[in-house]
Amino acid sequence: MRFTSLLLIAVLCTSCINETQPGETEMVEFTVTRIQADGANLDIQFYGDEERFYINRGTERGLDAAVLDSSLRGKEVRVLLAKTIFGRSRHISQLTVKSDTIYTEFKSS
Repeated sequence: MRFTSLLLIAVLCTSCINETQPGETEMVEFTVTRIQADGANLDIQFYGDEERFYINRGTERGLDAAVLDSSLRGKEVRVLLAKTIFGRSRHISQLTVKSDTIYTEFKSS
């Protein structure tokens, strides 16, 4: 039982997304069908035809879901998604439209 508990804690800690670097991401392009705020945890949800992605605590970071929805709905976006030991997450580390970076978690050097 003790080993199982320690293993579970280790897996949870290694799957946490914390200060992702560009080399720790996977790029996905999709057309935005809808954007909305998730008030329970302050995330901003981005919907495509087949998947949902999110900016963690996006409203806390000053992003407005309604403004993003009106300006990005129907547009092709490119997102960099954080990778975990389980594979690609749905956590957006960077959001780009054409050559304009709309949002990034990456620190500039």
